[in-house]
Amino acid sequence: MPSPAGYILKPAVVAPLALSAVAIYLAVSQSPWWLLGLPFSILGTVCGQPNLNAADGCLAYTSSMIGYALSFVHRPSGLAIMIFSLMGIILGSIEKRIFAKPFFETDETDKSTDSQ
Repeated sequence: MPSPAGYILKPAVVAPLALSAVAIYLAVSQSPWWLLGLPFSILGTVCGQPNLNAADGCLAYTSSMIGYALSFVHRPSGLAIMIFSLMGIILGSIEKRIFAKPFFETDETDKSTDSQ
C-alpha cells in the first residue's frame, strides 16, 4: 500500500464547543474571570495541528506564555488564558488527528500536473 502524500484536516468543532461549555460552567460556579479564556481556547484549536509543531501553534504557544507571565500580576486572568490556550492546542490537535483523512497521489493527478 502506498504511503499518503499528505492529510486533509478539517477544523476542530467539538473541542472549542467543549472548552466553551467548561469556561461558562467555571464562570458561573467559581469566577467570571474564566470567561477570559474563551477566545484563547478557540485560538488554540485553530492553531493546534496534529504534529504539535511550534510553527503552526506559535500564536497559541505565545498566548499561553503571556498568560503564564500575567498570572504573576493577576492570577485569575493569567491562569484562564494559559489553561484554555494550552487545552485548546491539545484538544484541537487530538480532534484533528482523529478526523484526518489521508491524501494519496494517483496517476491521474500526476498526469494533470505534468501537462501544466
